Amino acid sequence: MIRLPFDVSISYEYLIYYVVVVATLTIGAILYFIVKDSKSPDYMNPKNLPAVIYEVEDRKKFYEYYQLTGNIEGMLYYYARHSGNKKQRKRVMEAERYLKFSRYRDYETALFTYVSDGNTATNIVLNDIILQDARRRTGLPMKKEG
Repeated sequence: MIRLPFDVSISYEYLIYYVVVVATLTIGAILYFIVKDSKSPDYMNPKNLPAVIYEVEDRKKFYEYYQLTGNIEGMLYYYARHSGNKKQRKRVMEAERYLKFSRYRDYETALFTYVSDGNTATNIVLNDIILQDARRRTGLPMKKEG
């Protein structure tokens, strides 16, 4: 028997058992946090995102939400919250995460890599939105069509 300073006596078998359990839990917790921190976030790999196809109405929503909010982050926020398609919502939310947490935080990568479906019409819409945002930020007037 071991006599502890706080009036509890424990046999050697239980003491070894408790030491092994505490050591195992400690090592497990340390390994968990090391592995958890070493994983890169999902926004680093856009290949994991589901394939989508944007219809004409969806492309119009991009313009509408950009005009409503006046910035690309707001457009992505509104589109993600109002889109009925889960795959489109997932891609747009990943683009939002990219803009918040990535090192570069550029609109081209967010829109063309994460949001775009690869369709030429969608890329034209997204490119026009980026140009509008650049003109708004630099104070240049927009070109008159026609």
